[in-house]
Amino acid sequence: MKTAFSKNISSFLIPKAKVSAIICCMLALASCNNSKEKTKTQVLSQTILKNVRLADGVPLNIQVSTRWEIENESIFKTQFKNRANYDSLVLFPRELELANNISNRYNNVDSVFTSQRHVFINNLKTYLTENLGEKGIKINEVIVADVVFPVKYTNAKEKLAMQDQELKRIRKQSLIELQATEARKEQTKAQGEVDMEKALTTAKVEKINAKTEESRRKSMLARAETEKQVAEKKAESDARRKVLLARAELEKMNDLKNLEVQKKKDFNKLALENKFEIRNAEFNNDIRMAKLCNDNPVYAKYMINKELASKVKIAVVPAGENKNVFSDLLNK
Repeated sequence: MKTAFSKNISSFLIPKAKVSAIICCMLALASCNNSKEKTKTQVLSQTILKNVRLADGVPLNIQVSTRWEIENESIFKTQFKNRANYDSLVLFPRELELANNISNRYNNVDSVFTSQRHVFINNLKTYLTENLGEKGIKINEVIVADVVFPVKYTNAKEKLAMQDQELKRIRKQSLIELQATEARKEQTKAQGEVDMEKALTTAKVEKINAKTEESRRKSMLARAETEKQVAEKKAESDARRKVLLARAELEKMNDLKNLEVQKKKDFNKLALENKFEIRNAEFNNDIRMAKLCNDNPVYAKYMINKELASKVKIAVVPAGENKNVFSDLLNK
């Protein structure tokens, strides 16, 4: 049984030569996959471009960060040993060359220091991005981190700025003092005008007070006269109001009386109309009875006999051959 089991196991074993060949194939495939994945590698380089001269000869130090990409590793390695080798031998010198090409277009350092700084930086970034790349290498982004001007120039600019600020402060202080002097002069002049105006105002006030007193007396007389006229008008108004009230009361009584008379007339008219309607109804009833009696002589005799019987309490039998008159009348 052991011999059979060992034979079965040996049928599943792989020779050592075949195992090594398989491992080599796997490593080759892995290396191929890794090489395909590493065809594009992102690299960030930071450099300081020193003594970049403007057209007027002023040197600048420019700090630049470049993000570049190896699109094909095999082509890159055929030209350069490693990334640092490309960075030092090609990228940095070319950045310095291109930066000098751009800076030579600016004639005045003052403009780059003040009004055209952003324009200079944007032009530099664009020029470097468009011209740094080459076969197998792609420039993705260029960042100008800082532009450093010469120390002497910046110190001179700071000194000029301080002097300018001091000059502005002195001018401002002189202007303030001048304004204060003018303000004192104006205040003195205004005070004199105020004093004069006060004197004039006092005289005017006294004059106004005299006129006011005279006006007050006239006003008192006018008010007394007005009160007298008002009292007279009030008395006249009261008398007129009493007359109007009496007239209104009389008119009211006449209206009530006329209303009562009209009510009586309307009542009498209504009574006459009712009486006329009653008489008319009775007359119409009499007409209908007369027509009924005319159309039915037997019934007329019966009604007459009935009326007479109710008066004298005597029953009268109608004459004639029709002995069923009463039954016919009852049935009708």
